Amino acid sequence: MTPLLRRGLGEVSLWGLAVLLCAALLVVARDEVVYIALGVITALVIAVIVALGPEKAGTSFVVLGTFAAPMSALVVPGATFVTATDLLYAIGFVLLLPTILGRHVGVPAGFSFFAMACLFIGVIASLAAPDVMGSLNFQLRFVAGVLIVPLVFLAWRPSLPVVQVLAGAYVVGTAVSFLGGIARGDRPGGRFIGFTEHPNVLGLTGLFATGLCVFLISQTRRSLAWVWLGAGAMGLGVVWFSGSRAALVVAAVIALLFPVVERSAKAAGWLLGSITVALVAASQIRLGGDSALDRLTGGGSASYSDAEREQLFHRYWQGFLDQPLLGHGFEESVLGHNVYLQMAYSMGVFGAMAFIGLIAVGALQLLVAPKPWNRLAYPLLSYALIAPLTSVVWDRYIWVPAALAFVVAADVARVRAGLPGDLIPPDTVVEPDGPRVAARPHPVAFVRGAWTGPTRIGALAAAAAPAGGKRRADVPVDAPSRTDD
Repeated sequence: MTPLLRRGLGEVSLWGLAVLLCAALLVVARDEVVYIALGVITALVIAVIVALGPEKAGTSFVVLGTFAAPMSALVVPGATFVTATDLLYAIGFVLLLPTILGRHVGVPAGFSFFAMACLFIGVIASLAAPDVMGSLNFQLRFVAGVLIVPLVFLAWRPSLPVVQVLAGAYVVGTAVSFLGGIARGDRPGGRFIGFTEHPNVLGLTGLFATGLCVFLISQTRRSLAWVWLGAGAMGLGVVWFSGSRAALVVAAVIALLFPVVERSAKAAGWLLGSITVALVAASQIRLGGDSALDRLTGGGSASYSDAEREQLFHRYWQGFLDQPLLGHGFEESVLGHNVYLQMAYSMGVFGAMAFIGLIAVGALQLLVAPKPWNRLAYPLLSYALIAPLTSVVWDRYIWVPAALAFVVAADVARVRAGLPGDLIPPDTVVEPDGPRVAARPHPVAFVRGAWTGPTRIGALAAAAAPAGGKRRADVPVDAPSRTDD
């Protein structure tokens, strides 16, 4: 039997087995609508695996899970703490398990230390809590979102094209959530909610999506940069129309920090002009809801919200003072409208410090990682800034984009150790304060290489280098080579 015939028979038999299994599932599920839906979904999953293979199919499911992450209201009926992202990630990472096991896992030392500290201190706080099982139940959710989601990304070590697609999927998911919510017409309290469980959550997803757009602009041809510029403007629009005052304030802070981080007067000029245009345009668009600026100046439901936050602050602060070392456990860890105070209330002062340290490991990549990969830290920095003004802790729409910052941190550590990186070109010098220049990744890789495994980053970096050997950050790989003046 020839190899070609053997291969053909193998594929036919695999497809035949898949078809038979799908048919059997549908036959078994024919009497119940829910079972029929589960049978169809299972059949589609099997078909995708057979068509793409385990690794490509796993990557596809992770991308779909990332797309669904901003739509936090998509949950499993009867188990509202399980989101669509959880299901898609479970399928995707199970399929990627052989790939993960075949790679060397590099976890940043800071992440390992603070994650273990959060876990250990949290267990002690739960065991000392009045309701031990209730606290352990909520701590499990904390571990799943804050620790496990970044950890599986670190173990997976996605290539640069995959990271690009993941970032784009989150941005598109945010747009679908916002536009779908408008079409559905749900506006609790006169504010837009999208496919989330609260308008403030919609504002957070818009804030994180805007940060990812800053990275995606650097990964795209200049002729197509307007796509992600428009997506970034949409993200700011989501913040505006969600009515989230905290998201609006943090967006303004990030906007002020951006020229400093980028060290560019041109960026400052563009930013000032863009903000002016965006504010003028947003003020002229009336969709029937309270804007973030309206609520920031005391309009809408702001006064009631302020009074509630003040009461919660005093309650959680007094609770922290009562037990500053052990805390009270995780049972009331998501109600205080101040994440840092909630962690201090739940795990004591040392647990709160470990949680802050964990966030800092990823957020500080904005300053220490080479450009433009440092821009993947903007979502986590945004969360670090908005945490004193919100109550959400372990939700997937936070830690899915945040995981990309930890991936960058691991890549920086590998390059510093002289090992090849997954994102950063091997010849990039990574200094403590970050290099001044770095090669622009190939823009075509955003579409072409996402499911083909690690890209030849070294070759792409070499293509961006001029004849003199000095690399310019402002020269895309498809531009003619030129030497520095």
